[in-house]
Amino acid sequence: MSVEDDLAQVQEDWEEALDDLLVTWEGISDDQRVDLVDQVRDAVAAGDLVALVALTVDTGDAEDELSTAMEDLAELAAQGMADEAAAQGVAVAAGVADVAALGVLATTMAGLLGAGLAVAAGIEALRLATPGRSADDVAEGVDEHLSSLTDGHLRAHLGGALSAAQMRGRLATLEVAPVAEWSADETLDRNTCQPCRDEDGTEFETLDDALVDYGMGSYTYCEGRWRCRGQIVATWDE
Repeated sequence: MSVEDDLAQVQEDWEEALDDLLVTWEGISDDQRVDLVDQVRDAVAAGDLVALVALTVDTGDAEDELSTAMEDLAELAAQGMADEAAAQGVAVAAGVADVAALGVLATTMAGLLGAGLAVAAGIEALRLATPGRSADDVAEGVDEHLSSLTDGHLRAHLGGALSAAQMRGRLATLEVAPVAEWSADETLDRNTCQPCRDEDGTEFETLDDALVDYGMGSYTYCEGRWRCRGQIVATWDE
């Protein structure tokens, strides 16, 4: 298989994981929205708009689902990297990504996404809470607003979390494989920014050097941020 074929499989695995996660996340978002709408109603009914600053959501289910998805993709990516090595005549067992580190990333991302949804609810509630408008009207408006949000924000950030997991899985195998030539490849980016074009083909002396640039699963200086799909590829001399 060629590098292009290998990366095509990497992309396919990531897209499938992201699509599955987004379906699951719909239920999570629905529960969070209902909770936020209730909090908004209570705050407006009490005449306490300052309470909108303290809107919160439970992110426990979100953390669990994201953590599981990341662990599964990391394991798949580790085996995929081993298969890429085998195609080049190098026998190596799939590495094991640091599950605890993945858990930290999942908890943080789930928390930030939940906080972002709470902020969106609070800002919309503050806009709608005009004198004379009932708490029910404001709550209904917030519900409509949150329901109208597209999945673009989630797709970018959940996709970024999965990219990080996928990269950690690939690197876990590279860490136990024979020394290779490691380089950056940005061909999976649909709209490649100038920093990523400049990075494409960069060779790294060590895997630690690669982690500096791609430790979160994307090129650190990509203008697309979490949407970056840059990869580390490895080639071995026969």
